[in-house]
Amino acid sequence: MCLSMSFEVLLKIRRSLDSEPVSIRVPLGKKLRKILLEHHLSPYQREKKIFNCRGMGICGTCKVLVLENGQWWERRSCQIQCFHEMEIQLK
Repeated sequence: MCLSMSFEVLLKIRRSLDSEPVSIRVPLGKKLRKILLEHHLSPYQREKKIFNCRGMGICGTCKVLVLENGQWWERRSCQIQCFHEMEIQLK
């Protein structure tokens, strides 16, 4: 008998600070940029949707705001792995 375990974390996504967050369950350890793109939520704005480093971590165009300790911090979505529940806001 083979038991498969699925580990997931809760990700809350806001389109703006005024909007209510949408909650999705995501695989533990998956990169935030990839999750956003898979859910048709782009971390990129305007021309940055075309001109970016495709998740290599060198251009800084995929920045989102992450709620940490009650404050919003700007972070690159390509460098965030989802290991715990988090709330983010698209820029």
